[in-house]
Amino acid sequence: MQNTTTRLKAFKGEEQKDFTFDYSFWSFDEFETNADGYMKPTASGKYADQEKVFNAVGKSVLDNAWQGYHCCLFAYGQTGSGKSYSMIGYGANKVKYESTLGNCSNHIK
Repeated sequence: MQNTTTRLKAFKGEEQKDFTFDYSFWSFDEFETNADGYMKPTASGKYADQEKVFNAVGKSVLDNAWQGYHCCLFAYGQTGSGKSYSMIGYGANKVKYESTLGNCSNHIK
């Protein structure tokens, strides 16, 4: 993966394939686990934690919703590729709803 492009490596004589999306997040490895279980990116910065995903996608979706636009987040990918994790997370890595709700309450004020 590089920026918004995900590259599938060649397998048994096939050609490698590139796919470009609006966003493409890496959640497989290249993270460190804190004592509380939160997985944060290593120095490479490749790993997408919940904060990175929310800052890249969630904030703009909320802003558009507050402007009256219909909004939808769509996660597409192979089974086991990290869609649910990227959207919801789990354990110490769950989406921080307080930051989402905080954004909502800021718009209401």
